[in-house]
Amino acid sequence: MEFKHFNCIVVFNKTKDSILFCKRKKDPYKGLYNFVGGKVEPGESSEKAAYRELQEETGISPKDIDLYRLMDFTYYHQQFILEIYVGVLEKDIELQEETNPLEWLSLYHDFTDRTRFAGDQNIGHIINVALMYPIPEKTDLNDGKLTGIDGSSTTNEEQFDITDERGFPTGKTVSRSKAHDEGILHRTAHTWIVRKNGDSYQVLLQKRSADKDSFPSMYDTSSAGHILAGDTPLETAARELKEELGIEVKQDCEFKSIGKFRIKYEKEFHGKMFRDNEVAFVYIYDEPVDETKLVLQDNEVENVKWFDVDVVYEGCVHRDGTFCVPMEGVKLVMEYLKGK
Repeated sequence: MEFKHFNCIVVFNKTKDSILFCKRKKDPYKGLYNFVGGKVEPGESSEKAAYRELQEETGISPKDIDLYRLMDFTYYHQQFILEIYVGVLEKDIELQEETNPLEWLSLYHDFTDRTRFAGDQNIGHIINVALMYPIPEKTDLNDGKLTGIDGSSTTNEEQFDITDERGFPTGKTVSRSKAHDEGILHRTAHTWIVRKNGDSYQVLLQKRSADKDSFPSMYDTSSAGHILAGDTPLETAARELKEELGIEVKQDCEFKSIGKFRIKYEKEFHGKMFRDNEVAFVYIYDEPVDETKLVLQDNEVENVKWFDVDVVYEGCVHRDGTFCVPMEGVKLVMEYLKGK
């Protein structure tokens, strides 16, 4: 069963005391106020769809606002997922209406009033959550291009969001090389593929390529990767699983979020110091997997192998050179499996 994806965008004015609404001309919710938004097209990332819909309906461009994934609503009966984004305008701009009239409404309105607002009273809840979201200051822009913490253009290399200790983006970005050279805090997404094997559980681990810049030829988490600037942990987990192992996740609900943890270390690889400093978001994937049919990513993954989770834990404790999985990640997985 494949779910369709839609989005709604909560746009605050620069003083964060008013919210942008459209007044719908058509059903559903004809004549009622609603957030702007629309449909995520096939093959389009959630983030790009949010920025596209916002610009099409209001004229607000990515230069004017940074959007952050706030929450999702999953409607199983209707088979769609509603993605909620939030952002604060950098400055006052002239709105450009597409179809529906646009209007700024102050926070003093009763957003639970079903005679005026769409969403069956969800709008009030969404606004309350949006007001608590720690939106960082607007990222610096240079001719529409993200600018790193050193002021240089960041278009030629992978860019990461610099985060706080909780994993929330600060609004600044850093290049991959600079993050690892200087140990600047960023985010990753880790997915553990698990299965029941008799009375115990096994995890599927990938053997890292001998050319990797860290822990070459060691067994690592099933799939993992850096969260690029503007991306979410969940969509990164899905992307890495597809890129590294060829597994395509059709629904967000196939992932189970089990927590996050910090990774921080310095170690020399290939004669160069590698400084890792990250917040890792951890997911479980327990759908059936036939390891013989996986499509492994060239130059990244040498092979995959099932291990008893207890064996992985003991190998990490004794540092036998087989595994490079983070111990905190193993502990999260074991804690989750004990509760099943």
